Amino acid sequence: MNLRTGRSEAVTPTTARTPSVNPLRAAVAGGLGSLIEYFDFAIYGFVAVYIAGHFFPNDRPAVGVLATMGAFTIGYVVRPIGGWFFGRMGDRRGRSKALVVTVVAMGVCTTAIGLLPSYATIGILAPIALLALRIVQGFCAGGEAAGAASYAAESAPPGRRGLYTSLTPMGTTGGYAVAAIVVGVVTMTLSSAQMQSWGWRIPFLVVAPITLVCAFFRLKLEDSPEFLEMASRQVAKSPLKQVVSQHPVRVLQAALLTFATFGTSTLVLTYFPTFFIKTRGINANSFYWMMAVVIFLALLLFPFIGSLSDRFGRKRVMLAGYCGLVVLAYPLFWSFENARSLVVIGLVFLVYYLVNGTTIAAAFLVTVELMPRAVRYTGAALGINLGLIAVGFGPTVAADLVSHLGSITPIALWPAICGVVGAATLLLGMRETAGAELPK
Repeated sequence: MNLRTGRSEAVTPTTARTPSVNPLRAAVAGGLGSLIEYFDFAIYGFVAVYIAGHFFPNDRPAVGVLATMGAFTIGYVVRPIGGWFFGRMGDRRGRSKALVVTVVAMGVCTTAIGLLPSYATIGILAPIALLALRIVQGFCAGGEAAGAASYAAESAPPGRRGLYTSLTPMGTTGGYAVAAIVVGVVTMTLSSAQMQSWGWRIPFLVVAPITLVCAFFRLKLEDSPEFLEMASRQVAKSPLKQVVSQHPVRVLQAALLTFATFGTSTLVLTYFPTFFIKTRGINANSFYWMMAVVIFLALLLFPFIGSLSDRFGRKRVMLAGYCGLVVLAYPLFWSFENARSLVVIGLVFLVYYLVNGTTIAAAFLVTVELMPRAVRYTGAALGINLGLIAVGFGPTVAADLVSHLGSITPIALWPAICGVVGAATLLLGMRETAGAELPK
């Protein structure tokens, strides 16, 4: 901010200030912030079964669940707007500044959801306020993954971007695991009646102190060398206009890969707790702990998969994952449908997520590697969030299908379609980005 004119001014990086950034510290900072932010976002899905009755009361439980999943979806619809806003901030003022704002704003919204009065207390204002907070959450989340991945990739040593940037999807996926653990601890500690009455609020409220710690950590970060090396004339005046006019194909590729990759994981991570707990009557505490263990085991492989993508190429590694989804989708969902043991459900879930993880570990990095550095944050955020709009409809479509068909097996068509879209995107004209320098 110029104190004399009162006008905001873009940061103008120069080659005179290019401090060395510790690659591991940069990767950990991006991954940790993403973990906290997606922990915030994931909690909603895990306690949706309790939220439905408080904010969307209805004589038919399926209708309440469907409305709750709709509120989940709306958080995805506004993500592109958040991607534009934080992308512009990251491309003009620095990656680290945008990452601080996203995590703080997300933390405030998540805490506020935990404090919201229910429908019984304030009537229609309750679901309206919930929707508003979900919109702001989606807005903030729209700037997180692209910024974290850009920061990590720009700070990584040559030939090791896959390894270092894998900490970003580890963070986003780990957020779901930590959310499952927190919800599991709460449900284990409280009775079912207490959980239904007020216990569901606790996971939202524990976000506040965690957000303060993460914000403090991110405030101490230097910006990435790539950003600081840019001369002032290279800073885009309008990053969105530039990326849309000059790189529309790359944005489309990023959007399709995002849909293909995260359409599969979001479906099971968000809708399955509601289905198995509400429809199948599985003990909520046991199910949350199972999910936490499975997700944790799967994400441990992400650095290994990232290293494989450095060695053999992003396209080969991700193509293996997409083909695996196409082949295994129906058998895995049939197994989900017919499993009667939580152990069996957990094993099937592990196989599903290991296959999906083969694509997740490199997906954010590929979108970053497609974009020139002057519009990297904006371009990656735009592509990722356009793809996530379609992803956000997965749980809602699943809830609607199950309410009519009474079965989850037909939902297998969703991950199969995602796999076909991902494979086609990789094979139809997309260049290999591993081993090449980031575009200037």
